[in-house]
Amino acid sequence: MKNLPKVMLCFTVLAGIVLVINGCDGRHPENPTGWAVGDSVDGYGAILCTTDAGENWVRQGSAQDIPAVNLYDASAIDAHKVWVVGANCDGYGVILRTEDGGENWVRQGSAQQIPDVEFLGVSAVDKHTAWVVGMQGTILNTTDGGKTWIRQAEGMAPDAELQAVYAVDSRNVWAVGKSSDTVATILRTSDGGDTWVRQGSAEDLPTNHLIDISAPDSSTAWAAGGDYSFLLTTDGGISWTNHQPVMGLYDANGVCAVDLDTIWFVTDNDGIYYTTDGGVNWTKQTPPVYGYYLMGVSAMDGQRAWVVGTAWVQDQKGVILHTSDGGDTWTEQIAPVNTRLRRICFVDARK
Repeated sequence: MKNLPKVMLCFTVLAGIVLVINGCDGRHPENPTGWAVGDSVDGYGAILCTTDAGENWVRQGSAQDIPAVNLYDASAIDAHKVWVVGANCDGYGVILRTEDGGENWVRQGSAQQIPDVEFLGVSAVDKHTAWVVGMQGTILNTTDGGKTWIRQAEGMAPDAELQAVYAVDSRNVWAVGKSSDTVATILRTSDGGDTWVRQGSAEDLPTNHLIDISAPDSSTAWAAGGDYSFLLTTDGGISWTNHQPVMGLYDANGVCAVDLDTIWFVTDNDGIYYTTDGGVNWTKQTPPVYGYYLMGVSAMDGQRAWVVGTAWVQDQKGVILHTSDGGDTWTEQIAPVNTRLRRICFVDARK
């Protein structure tokens, strides 16, 4: 699913929306802490948090600290430090950060430092270092916890919609997105962003848009994109092969590579695909609800995973799904607000 229309309207916060808990400080592996992000509703972007593996989700923040824009991605360093990115307002793109589990969210940068574009992806490797990507081929990097941001790869893909970024470590990073030509955009750095190279060719890449990427190491990465593209590189991006389980005209929207063998993909039309042999064989799993573009997936291991999505129809909005048995069964988790959900991440999990 390509990006839905971005709505940046201001509303009055409804008095009936009451949050019992704003902060998230769970640290237990059996009850991991996670965040999901989605569209603006009731006057501010949606940030949801759980400290008990999704048994209970609460909305964080307010219209005073979270702008009235759609939020597209989140990256958690630990149960306290999380980054979130979204659409632009007040002359620059939205980058939010919390250092206290979501008790307080602080917008990063200013119009003098941050370009006026939508940010669609974020990946942080520690409390100091993070990458943000978005429209007009924008790649930003901070190495001081968001105090300053440096633009990287300027001019390499000026028309690209960079939709996702994945930092394996502080040096090895991939960014992917939609290109204005017939070949999807894949950019990679192996020196922390000093130099970036474009990867892939018309022979390698069967689509002009990629939506997500996940990398278990600096040589191996999986990318999700248009026409059910399940793309794999095992040589650092020199070559890419398509391991799609079925032919189709729909989009693969999210991917999570737990390790070299265990990979989850989510797609339009309620698709959840799972492999335990590095993509040789795929199992299509059965969600408990239907009618969704499934957008993001985060997994602790081969058994525990979470998926978020957005409904096809207007009256239904977002969905959160969870499995604890490798996808044999999925359960729907209850979100505290009805809005489209875009991405999800858990502490100590892959995404």
